[in-house]
Amino acid sequence: MGAGIWGLVTSNILKDKPENRTNIKIVEQKQYFQFPPSYPWMMLGTRTPNQVQRNLDILKKEIDIIKEDKQQ
Repeated sequence: MGAGIWGLVTSNILKDKPENRTNIKIVEQKQYFQFPPSYPWMMLGTRTPNQVQRNLDILKKEIDIIKEDKQQ
């Protein structure tokens, strides 16, 4: 799955399930996640880009991140 809002939410929920024995992988070109609902605040100058994005390293250790260019 990708590292959009629902990909991140779903991967974290699945990893919290004790019966889960599946390897979860996220395929994403970028190393960070941006929160699109915050873009209007950036446009108004009340948030900076650093305030509306997080590095994907904050994901649970059991979730693999595969950095891949989606255009290939």
